[in-house]
Amino acid sequence: MEQKTQVPSNQIVSLVTVFLIGTITIISPANEMGKYSYISVLLAFLIYLVVLGLYYLLSSLEPDKNLFAIHDAAYGRIIGTIVNLFYLVYFFAVTTLIVANFVNFINTAILVRTPDLVIASLIVLSIVYSARASLRAILKFSELSFVLTIVTIVGVTLMVAELMDPRNLLPVIPSDWSAVVDSSFTVFSFPFGEMVIVLSVAGLLGKPRQVFKSFTKGSFLALALILTVVLRNVLVLGEFTSMTSYPSFETARLINISQVLTRTEVFVALNFVFSGLLKGFVSFYSLARGIKETFKLKTCKHLILPLGALVALSAHLSFPSILQNVYFAAEFYRYYAFIPQVVLILITFVVLYIRKKVQAK
Repeated sequence: MEQKTQVPSNQIVSLVTVFLIGTITIISPANEMGKYSYISVLLAFLIYLVVLGLYYLLSSLEPDKNLFAIHDAAYGRIIGTIVNLFYLVYFFAVTTLIVANFVNFINTAILVRTPDLVIASLIVLSIVYSARASLRAILKFSELSFVLTIVTIVGVTLMVAELMDPRNLLPVIPSDWSAVVDSSFTVFSFPFGEMVIVLSVAGLLGKPRQVFKSFTKGSFLALALILTVVLRNVLVLGEFTSMTSYPSFETARLINISQVLTRTEVFVALNFVFSGLLKGFVSFYSLARGIKETFKLKTCKHLILPLGALVALSAHLSFPSILQNVYFAAEFYRYYAFIPQVVLILITFVVLYIRKKVQAK
């Protein structure tokens, strides 16, 4: 694994933007809220900005340490290892969910007769290869994904502009704000709160102040693109948005320019592959690095392939259908994820801050 180096800010912005978008190019956030999904996204982002500030404060206390080493510094070796194990389980769960999203989408929309374990294995092999490469290779891949993501989202949006109906956003003010707020909690956990995974490698990217400036830029850019996707789907599909699992894919299917430019949903699928893989790369890399740091290994390359096999098997057994995936995200994941995304980060910051104050006296 790499040592700390100064990474160009444009690469960090690309990494954060594409990571936050991830599988959202296909799986629209707050989809169940239909015309009010964009409100849930905005509320979730406001919460995320506060949490991102907390991430910055924690990193500033120990600028030369990664998240796993910070836990050791805050809690001591024994408790720090227990906290690290909790994060390793969380990173493993996120990686599994990413692979499951791939499998569910490909099995549903593209290769309907291909065994899901075969698809999961192919996806995991790509992710494993990235983990055996380097963080710098992942950063370079993020630049390519960044360009493809912007071109695809903007391009599809322009091509369906004539199909958009502003009346699909009426009435503008929701009648049930409790449902909107509840949905924003889910949107925070996925995708915004998952930035804690990037935080685990933030120490490798440079000094906290410069790194978090790029984090903020990438986050706002991701928000703009996510809102573009959400609003575009609602304006085109209307009430049908909440009835489909993959609204972006269905929106792109409607493109028909002079009977020449059709079947453009393939570009949405390609975008999903690139941005989804990038998110899988970062999650799996952070998982592998976390194992190395937690157990003080010289290298963990010999563990990467077996670890990848566990991810593929877990995705195959745990989420055989999109319905189970959605149910897990809505009924369990958002509560479980809140612990590593916010609760433990806040506790760690308070404990480490007090330790620093006591040591300074």
